[in-house]
Amino acid sequence: MDAINLPAVVFVHGFLGFSELRLPLGRVTYFRGVRAAMVDLGVNCYFPRLPAGGSVAERANALARFVETIPERDLILIAYSMGGLDSRFLISRLDPDHRVRRLVTIGTPHRGTALADWALRVPRVLNWIGRLLGRRALEDLRPAACDRFNREIPDRGDVVYTSYAAIRPMTEMPYLLRRWARVVARAEGEQNDSQVSVPSARWGEFKGVLKADHVELLGWNLARRRKAQPFDHISFYRNLVASMLA
Repeated sequence: MDAINLPAVVFVHGFLGFSELRLPLGRVTYFRGVRAAMVDLGVNCYFPRLPAGGSVAERANALARFVETIPERDLILIAYSMGGLDSRFLISRLDPDHRVRRLVTIGTPHRGTALADWALRVPRVLNWIGRLLGRRALEDLRPAACDRFNREIPDRGDVVYTSYAAIRPMTEMPYLLRRWARVVARAEGEQNDSQVSVPSARWGEFKGVLKADHVELLGWNLARRRKAQPFDHISFYRNLVASMLA
């Protein structure tokens, strides 16, 4: 593909996400190390910051305002977790010029997650989240809410939709994530990444299951022994972007 005509690649973060944090010891990026890994591919990559705990509509509108500033005509969206719902909303309702050509969702709860129902039922969890961010995002991640969303937000015929799910067996799941994984397993089945089940992550052309927990998909590791978590997120994202530019 001619470099002049390359689409821009937009990485869309999930619930409680961010683009970049500047801390006393340095910068922390949400998609860990991904920006630097894309430099030699010759494509412009963007990492917008959306309302961390906002509703899908709020986050999608923030995403729409961001993409208006991108000079490239065509866009590829690579969306993690809740970011996939935000992206689908944008494509369906907030992209009048049809700039988005492709959406890749990774660990997105297209059919909701039992974890949202659980969090909204547990007072201490709800109170903590409510004090920090409000409950709008969690409400939109409930299975019943996603069922309505899927009826009301149709896919667009000129956009290619693809998806990936992830699984980490319970015996390999970091201890911090095991309770969440069990909540999802009881309601949706054992095949989950601690937050999103495989059936919920399927949308459009399903590309397969990655061996990773939910945070590993971003390059973060909550296991006590790093060697226990072999998912290579940098290679995954590089290969993904390169394949779409070929």
